[in-house]
Amino acid sequence: MLHPTASNEPSQITKHAQIRMQQRSISGEDVLTILNHGTSFDDNSIILTRKDVERTIGRFRSDLKNIEREMHNRSPAERSTDFSKINSEQKRFISLQRKTMQRIQRLRDYKVVMDGDTLITCYRCSRKSIKRAYKSFH
Repeated sequence: MLHPTASNEPSQITKHAQIRMQQRSISGEDVLTILNHGTSFDDNSIILTRKDVERTIGRFRSDLKNIEREMHNRSPAERSTDFSKINSEQKRFISLQRKTMQRIQRLRDYKVVMDGDTLITCYRCSRKSIKRAYKSFH
């Protein structure tokens, strides 16, 4: 199973996809999240599976723990002199990580269908169709 990168960003969106995205409250950022963190089951479809969500959330939580460890390992002098600069950078990073984690959890089981670099449609998959995708892939 391949994990697409940002290079798979859709350069075109069909009229159908625009309508479906609007109906289902899926933003362009949501589509990119699915493309970046989801699993490719064939040439055209990427699904953000439960395993993708767990793996990504785990990685983000690990990053957040590393930041906390880094802050606690600083000497008291370093903490007091550089606190505002480090704190604002870390706050931005932590805020972005939390928003991304929430987005990923919300998008679990969503599928994006592409044709080359054109977005065809996107929707939430049923459990049955996800199982079918796994079976057909293996």
